[in-house]
Amino acid sequence: MGSLILTTAFSSILWGRVELFCDWIPDAKGGDLFHFDPQHRETDMSLLSRIAYRFSLAGEEVISWDLSHYRPSLMTWAEIHSRSDALDWVRASMHLTKPDHESCLYWIFWSFGSLVQKLTFSQVPKEKMILILWEPPTVQPWAYEARILDQFGKVFTWHDGLVDGRKFFKIHYPILQLRRRDIQSFEDKKFCVMVARRLSSQHPQELYSKREQMIRFFEQYPEEFDLYGHYWEKRQYRSWKGVWEGEKGDLLKRYKFCICYENMRDIPGYVTEKIFDCLAAGVIPIYWGASNIEKYVPPDCWIDRRQFASEEALYTFLKSIDSEMYQKYLDRAEIFLTSKEAQLFSHDHFVESMFKALQPQSQD
Repeated sequence: MGSLILTTAFSSILWGRVELFCDWIPDAKGGDLFHFDPQHRETDMSLLSRIAYRFSLAGEEVISWDLSHYRPSLMTWAEIHSRSDALDWVRASMHLTKPDHESCLYWIFWSFGSLVQKLTFSQVPKEKMILILWEPPTVQPWAYEARILDQFGKVFTWHDGLVDGRKFFKIHYPILQLRRRDIQSFEDKKFCVMVARRLSSQHPQELYSKREQMIRFFEQYPEEFDLYGHYWEKRQYRSWKGVWEGEKGDLLKRYKFCICYENMRDIPGYVTEKIFDCLAAGVIPIYWGASNIEKYVPPDCWIDRRQFASEEALYTFLKSIDSEMYQKYLDRAEIFLTSKEAQLFSHDHFVESMFKALQPQSQD
């Protein structure tokens, strides 16, 4: 029924095609990322395929936004890296070349990374420009600048402080998972793990330094902590075990606790896959991140790092947890993962939220 309603709502305004840019696959062409079989259930499709399928119900095709094709007409001086770039910039600044957006309904940017952040979209009507703002300011600080946001007619974001229902629309990371069945026993699990890349940021709310602070603390307990992730080689921590190449859950399930710090703290609504990976793998997350995490994930199935004055105090508490108390955390987490509240983080809810905001009645 939802698909039928969306098709009817769009039928009076849709024309042309939709072009979507994924900055982690910048060379994607045509419909390579969006294939779907209409004979399959929508719930069996990948997220990008589901979005393409929804647009197809109104006769719209979704293809990749072609960076190499559009870049010359969107050039700014900051993008000049060669003589040909300079010529493209002159032509673009004199409006001798213009981005051919007329046949497009939307340009959707699935994040706004470094490959596009210096381009100018001033010649593209705002109502065609859609941004899905995945990354926090510690990762893509420029994406939160007015010069970027002013170019978009609609922005989808997890950031509760930005959502206004007019330009900024609420989304949740679509990362809901069910509890896996092969959970190891309390006695068979190792103590604690962290899975994270080594990153840095000058932002005052970054949590990268806090991750490393925890790693340094556990250097005195080498048998009780394992570290996995890229770019830790030069630090020579005893806990570093390299890069885990398999499924993350297959690693997490071997541990009682996981250090689960977001990239950034004290932003409302910033709840990513990190805590859900833990809950689904049957490991208790030691969480630090969203200021209002309790609004989204019940506090009785994770441990709040903010409640402890130091790493030592946290460690003492973790060591006091017996198998009975531990199992209660896991039981409550499993209940949450199948709850109505957890569905906010499902693919279903993401797709419905996106298309509801794109309906004409959501515009002023």
